[in-house]
Amino acid sequence: MERLETDFADIQELIQFTFTEFAKTGILDMTENQILGVLYLVKTDLPDDDPLKQKLAYYWHVSGPSSDVVCSALDQMISKTILQTQGLYRLSDTCKQSTHNGSMSNALNLVAKHVSAFTNPDDMIRNVYKHSPFLFYTAYKLNFKKKFEDYCSHILGNDKYTCSLDEVLVLFRTATLALRAEDGFSDFEMIYNKYSRALYILLETDPSFDEHIEKDFDLARELCNEIWITFAHQARIHAHDPYYERLINDWRAQSDSKTSNLKDMVDKFSDSVSRLPMPEKRLYRETEETINDIDQGKTKSDSYPATNISK
Repeated sequence: MERLETDFADIQELIQFTFTEFAKTGILDMTENQILGVLYLVKTDLPDDDPLKQKLAYYWHVSGPSSDVVCSALDQMISKTILQTQGLYRLSDTCKQSTHNGSMSNALNLVAKHVSAFTNPDDMIRNVYKHSPFLFYTAYKLNFKKKFEDYCSHILGNDKYTCSLDEVLVLFRTATLALRAEDGFSDFEMIYNKYSRALYILLETDPSFDEHIEKDFDLARELCNEIWITFAHQARIHAHDPYYERLINDWRAQSDSKTSNLKDMVDKFSDSVSRLPMPEKRLYRETEETINDIDQGKTKSDSYPATNISK
């Protein structure tokens, strides 16, 4: 993540106030993503003519809404007003309560509103993801990914049974349909399509089929994460504030590299799974039609239209 120079005073005031409000709920230690999430919700609620809305420049990436500006402001506060230990941040005991600028009152009220609305971290994440420009964030990242990884761990004998195959297939179907609704991800969709077909064959095969199937599940679990990272690298090219336009060429190069590596991994996975018997059951009709649509109607997209996420 590149740290960009800007005036951080207003943002640092918001960060400090965020810690103060969370402390009222008994939460003293916070992650970077929690801070980013709260300030992103504040940004979405600010009126368009508020200069702070533009200062809070964001883009969507692997963990959701990210901001080099907010992270740089937080970095500057470390050892002065913020303590950092093992990835957690805490307001220093010696930090003096700041005198709030009157022009910040609306933003500070929004911080208090959003902090008081959260009963646990999962609530905050889901609330933040409601504002995602892509349905795939919720359908794949929040709903499918962890369940599928847990299922693979169960098959590999590492964890107890926590998710049924039927549940995994339903979530997989929903994620696939959500991806089909997105524009501008044609190259990624082609790779995801190949993975989907191979994954369905693997999931419908008896885990005791042969001695190689554990390696297939291990690779499928690894690919599940790589698919998400690759999608997120493309997502930030589409969904970012104008502040980051100078970084687009670098982002595009990183995305192309991720996509190429993912293609090689999926090809390897598909080749391995090809030895398995075709399932007697068909995919859900909508999922099968979606995959066929991708096969027949999609072509590689070389354009990445940006979406201003200041709204």
